[in-house]
Amino acid sequence: MKEGAEAIIKKHAVLSLSAGFIPIPVFDVVTVTALQLDMLKQLASLYGVDFKNESGKAFISALTGGAIVRLGGSLIKSIPGVGSVLGGISVAAISGATTYAVGEIACKVFEKKADLADVSIDKFKDLYEEAVRRGKEFIAEFSGGDSSEDVSLSDRLAQLEKAYKDNLLTEDEYKEYRAKILDQI
Repeated sequence: MKEGAEAIIKKHAVLSLSAGFIPIPVFDVVTVTALQLDMLKQLASLYGVDFKNESGKAFISALTGGAIVRLGGSLIKSIPGVGSVLGGISVAAISGATTYAVGEIACKVFEKKADLADVSIDKFKDLYEEAVRRGKEFIAEFSGGDSSEDVSLSDRLAQLEKAYKDNLLTEDEYKEYRAKILDQI
């Protein structure tokens, strides 16, 4: 993996983890997809490969199996009371891990100077599953334990602050996501 790629991937995985906690159904999925596209664009630039948004969207959809799983978790949030907590936990963990995996696989494609549109996703499915596992490990480590457990607002703020201190987030990104978390109070 090219120097700088891992930092881009980890930053976007953390941002996706945070976005997964957005309590508004479907908005979280849209935000995570936008973060994944931004990550692909940054990785393509790092590797000197042309990037097209349409190819990026198709790559993400084919690799992750579409947004259906994430959308299901997102829609759980519409259940009054517990919905936003349960949906946020599942979507956040999945979002962070899949973003990490999408980034790893994209690097393999970009290392060959290939266009995302020209890739046979079937060749990458096994690698993707392994990358998701590594993504879950990263998210769990970043979260200070098991990322699937209930995460309080104070824990989310601590995770966000850790990402900022580890230089995974800019000050503006930190402030933006902190405000979104605090809006949930």
